[in-house]
Amino acid sequence: KGMMGDLATSLIAKAEIVNGVPLIATEQEVDTEEMRSLADEIMGKLPTGILILAAKNDDKCQIVIRVSDDLVAKGTKAIDLIKAIAPIVEGTGGGKANSAQAGGKAPHKIREALEKARELL
Repeated sequence: KGMMGDLATSLIAKAEIVNGVPLIATEQEVDTEEMRSLADEIMGKLPTGILILAAKNDDKCQIVIRVSDDLVAKGTKAIDLIKAIAPIVEGTGGGKANSAQAGGKAPHKIREALEKARELL
């Protein structure tokens, strides 16, 4: 938990501002379980913002997207973002307005997927 907390803090410190909204779009070396707790940790400390967290697992990859409730209320939905970028990593995604995830078969395209998400925002 301590390690995830430190990682969360350092990622938040590096957040970029896109259209006035804090965005954390990053690839980390974590497994699916750690990914979820890292996402929870970050969103717990980020009053407003968008988190796009990607991780490689062998020949597959996972992408988790979280959107703070205030942004969901303004029309930015995690599910829309995941549907737009999941095909890039040859995957499909699902979820809700504030939380969505996708699994993909093209981990080498994670960077491209993160770029696409930035453009959409």
